[in-house]
Amino acid sequence: MKKYWKTMLITIIAVLGIGSFYVQSAYTKSLLPDFKIKTESGSKDIGSSISLFGSYYMKDNQEYTNESLRITEKGSEYHSRLSIIDQQDRRWFGNTDFERIHKDYRDFMRGNKEFGEIFEDEKWLVSAQLAQEEEEKRVFTFAIMDKNTKKQMKFDAKIPVQDRSLFYVTDVQRVNNQLKVLVYGSSDANRENYTLYTFNIKSRELAAEQRFGETETKNKENYYITLFNELDPLRQSDYTAYIKNYYKQDGEDNQLERREYYVINNKTGTEEKISLPSSKGEIQDLFLENSHVYYTVSENGKMKALRYDIKAGKIDLERFIPISKKSFEAVDFKEGVMYAAGKKNSNESYIKAFSMKTGEEVYSGKIVNRSVKANMTLDIHSISIPRN
Repeated sequence: MKKYWKTMLITIIAVLGIGSFYVQSAYTKSLLPDFKIKTESGSKDIGSSISLFGSYYMKDNQEYTNESLRITEKGSEYHSRLSIIDQQDRRWFGNTDFERIHKDYRDFMRGNKEFGEIFEDEKWLVSAQLAQEEEEKRVFTFAIMDKNTKKQMKFDAKIPVQDRSLFYVTDVQRVNNQLKVLVYGSSDANRENYTLYTFNIKSRELAAEQRFGETETKNKENYYITLFNELDPLRQSDYTAYIKNYYKQDGEDNQLERREYYVINNKTGTEEKISLPSSKGEIQDLFLENSHVYYTVSENGKMKALRYDIKAGKIDLERFIPISKKSFEAVDFKEGVMYAAGKKNSNESYIKAFSMKTGEEVYSGKIVNRSVKANMTLDIHSISIPRN
């Protein structure tokens, strides 16, 4: 008996710990309000497709509760209500199409937790994962499935890597018989860049490598790079777009001075600087959809939505949206429709949709909950709309 007492003690502590988690979760669940999206006008089909992601805050006796949640027309789902395992699953926070793929192709998707690692079109499903590290080399593991026949092929491919400590996949696409993988890398020397690797599916080897957005230091001026948000990150896109954010160091603070916008042609590998017109307003909420860039501009307290055609090099759609900047919290675009969420007042939030073609409001809804009190606040961070 003596030889097993440590094992028994560890088991008891583990059981008590898990039990305490579920007791605490049950208690917390009883305190959290249930939010829902309620359609006020427009198509209910639009309302049923919307998922809102945000945070719920509650102040009680000088203590703050901060809960992450998802809101749909069926109700709200809190991160703290999930199991311990599901709480570690980062896909819960993101893309509804990514969740669909995980559900429909569970075996193929095992181990994939980032939608940047996945490509899907009508025929193919592709996964690109970093499998392991070797000295000055990294190994990709690729999996390709024909969605019609369910046949799969897998292979590993090595790439040379030097002086990059942080390294992860941000996008993968299948273009004809090639796989194109965009990777973010940074080094201990505080240098960062994006590299586009092209792999030949037939030979299963690296065919080309192009580096973009290398961090530079010029006249005490630095910049860091960020990707545009992709409206459909799982689909093939003609372009990849990124921002160079230039700043100057002022003591311990970094002062942003200007931004430059660049696009990479995913078929040719060429890079081009683009100019996004903004009048006198500040460009916000940049999104990429194949060969178009959507973004918003605030002008005199009003919101304007614009669409820039990369191939034509000009704005082809421009609409004023009847939403004030003060109430505005989150935006998304999908198939010619702009979705916007925000606050009408401290106790009421809204979700609206507008046609980019006509500027007309095509949907209006509100987020309802009868139990919300003065010490409670709901903030919307993002909107997710699944593809049709």
